[in-house]
Amino acid sequence: ELGSGEKRPTRLGAHLYLTLLVLRPHRGSFPTRRVLVYDLTFHAPDGQLCDLDDAGFVDAQAVSYAAPGLPSVLLGATSETVLRVLHASCRKLGGTGREAADELDGHLRRTWNGAQRRSRALLLTADQIYADDVPEDMSSGIHLASELLLGFREWVPGSTQHTDAVRQRAAFVRNHGLTVDAEAAHHHLIGFGEFAAMYLFAWSPALWDHERLQPLLERARRRNYEDAARMRRALANVPTYMVMDDHEVTDDWPMDVIQHNRINQTTVGRWIIANGLAACWCFQIEGNGRGRPPFLAQLTEYIERGLDLAGHYSADRRRSYDQVTDGYARNTYGTRNLGSVTPTHPPIILLDTRTQRRLSNSDAPGLLDAGGLSWLEAQLGRLPEDRNVPLVMVSPAPVLADEIYDLAQSADTVWDDRYVADRESWSHNPTAFRDFLRTLAGARRKVVVMSGDVHFAYTARGYFGDHDRLAIVQLRRRGIKNRPSGG
Repeated sequence: ELGSGEKRPTRLGAHLYLTLLVLRPHRGSFPTRRVLVYDLTFHAPDGQLCDLDDAGFVDAQAVSYAAPGLPSVLLGATSETVLRVLHASCRKLGGTGREAADELDGHLRRTWNGAQRRSRALLLTADQIYADDVPEDMSSGIHLASELLLGFREWVPGSTQHTDAVRQRAAFVRNHGLTVDAEAAHHHLIGFGEFAAMYLFAWSPALWDHERLQPLLERARRRNYEDAARMRRALANVPTYMVMDDHEVTDDWPMDVIQHNRINQTTVGRWIIANGLAACWCFQIEGNGRGRPPFLAQLTEYIERGLDLAGHYSADRRRSYDQVTDGYARNTYGTRNLGSVTPTHPPIILLDTRTQRRLSNSDAPGLLDAGGLSWLEAQLGRLPEDRNVPLVMVSPAPVLADEIYDLAQSADTVWDDRYVADRESWSHNPTAFRDFLRTLAGARRKVVVMSGDVHFAYTARGYFGDHDRLAIVQLRRRGIKNRPSGG
C-alpha cells in the first residue's frame, strides 16, 4: 500500500454527490515513471471495509486496461524532458462523424504498461458537452435523470413551471437574453440537474443503464453507450485536465456588454448561466487545485431548499426557495477565472477565456481583460526562470487561427447577426490580442498552444515582436465528435 487519504463529499442532490479524494503517500512521494495499478477502499456505513467492486460503485474490470483488472495511472517525473499528453475537444453527443473516444480508448489499451509510451495527461480543451444543442432523443431522459439525481423537479424562477415542463426552449432562452442558434437550441439545458445529467451521460454508462431511463433513451443509448463506457475507463486511467468554453453553458457567451447586461437583467437568464457554470466547476474544475468557490455553498443550499420544498410544499417554503435561487444565481453569474495550472512537468497553463473577457458595445470581445492578464502574468512568474524552456498553454480558441476562417467570420458579421458570425478569435480584437502576446513575450521565447473551438485540425507557427522574440506553435485537433458541415 503506497498511500491513503480522505474524501470530501458535497451533496448536490438526493443521489448526486461531488467527492474529492485527497491521497497522500505514506512515505516521501508517489513513484514516478512507473505504472501504478490502484484500487480504492472505503469504510461502508456498517463499518466494513470494501473496495471498488464491493462498494457497488463500478465494476473494476470495466475501468481497467491492466491485467489485474484494476485501473492504473502513470505519474511524470520532474526530470523528464519530453511532455507526452493526449489532447482533444468538442464532444457533442448528437454530433456527426466518427467518435474519437474509440481512438482514445484503443491508444490507452495499447500503451497502458509502457512507461515510455504512455501519456502523462489528457487535456480536454473545451466544449465537453453541448448544453445548447441537445439531441431530441435525449431530452425526455435528461429531464427524468435530473429529477432522479436531485430528488426533486427544479422550478423555473418566478414561475409556476417545473423545468421539465418548458417546451420551445430556443424561444424561451432567447426571451431571457441568451443568443443561441434558434435552429439548434430546441432542447437547451436550463436546470442544474439537466447540466449534471448531461455530463454523466457523456462520461459514464451508469445513467444509460438505469431501468427507468432506458425506455426513454433506447435510440440514443445505442448511439452513445459504448463511448460513454470508453470515456469512463479513460478518465480512470489518465490524469485529466479540462478547460471550459461556451457550449458547456450556452453558445457565444458572453459576446458583448449588451448581451451580458441583457442576461444579467433577467432572473431566469442569470439562473441558466449560473447552472451551467456551477456544473462546469463540479465536473471539470474541481480538483485542479483552485480551492472551492463561494457559490458552491450557495448551490448546496439551493439543492437543500429544493428537496425541502418537494417534501412539503407551502407558499413560505416556495418564497424561501426563490430567495435562495436568486442569491445563488446572482453570485454564480459573476464568477471569474476558472483557469488553473497543471502539476505536470512542465506545468501547463489552462486559460479561461469566457468569464474574464474585455467586452464592449460593438467590438469583438477581447478574450482576456486586465484581470485575466494579471492572473496569467502571475502564473508565468511562478514558472522556472529559464526563458528558453517552452511554455505549454491551453487556450480554448486558437491563438494562431486559420486566416481564411477568420476572414469568413469577419465577412459574415457585415451581412449577418454578429451573434451568428462567432467573432471570438483572438485576432478579432487586435488590441487585446497584442496585450496578450506582450504578456507572453515578457516571460518566454517559445510557446506551445493547444486549442479547441473550431472543428478541424491543423498546426501553425507564428512569431511576435522585434527580431521574432516570441515563437508560437499552435496545435489544433479535430473535434472528438463534431464534424464540421461538409467535413
